[in-house]
Amino acid sequence: MQACPYPIFAHPPAARTLSFSFVIQRFGGRAVAGDLKLTRSGKVVVSLHVDTLESLDTKNKAVFTPPPDAALVPILVNISTAVAQGMLEYTVAPLYPPKAKASHISGTVGLLGTIGKDGHIVNLKVVSGPAALQMAEMDAVRFWRYKLYLLNGQPVEVMTTINVIFQLAPQMQNGVNDIGRPPRLLTPLTLAQRG
Repeated sequence: MQACPYPIFAHPPAARTLSFSFVIQRFGGRAVAGDLKLTRSGKVVVSLHVDTLESLDTKNKAVFTPPPDAALVPILVNISTAVAQGMLEYTVAPLYPPKAKASHISGTVGLLGTIGKDGHIVNLKVVSGPAALQMAEMDAVRFWRYKLYLLNGQPVEVMTTINVIFQLAPQMQNGVNDIGRPPRLLTPLTLAQRG
């Protein structure tokens, strides 16, 4: 038996931090993985030792049939921000909080959201952004609606990242904004709903 290290993921490529190694064993004329080890940055995360391998009795289909009272495990699919943005059907623009506006607070607020099987937001969690702007985004995003995400023809819940950029319009003095140009028409905030 011989150990065969096999890196499965590294980001960036130069920094190989996650590796998977195994020992090859023979079973039924085939090579199979025996001792398995997953390491991250040189530290063992998961270790598995296989003592015995046995053939499955495929003649008895009752072994593979779930009991009648078995419940399906709900599926939660993780989708990209771009895919979720394409699924948007209805949005409500967040209101710029007056205290944040007066204090000239701007920035991007990031949320982790779960879109339910009916297209409504069912769970939101703040991931990043100025605290003064977070509640305004959460209050608005709760009303957003999405097209259903279908997996094998059935709607499933999906998780995604939602980013809203809060940007103040430039300040005006004598018809010129603070960056030295005539004003452009800007909404109080720019939505990058899934950025």
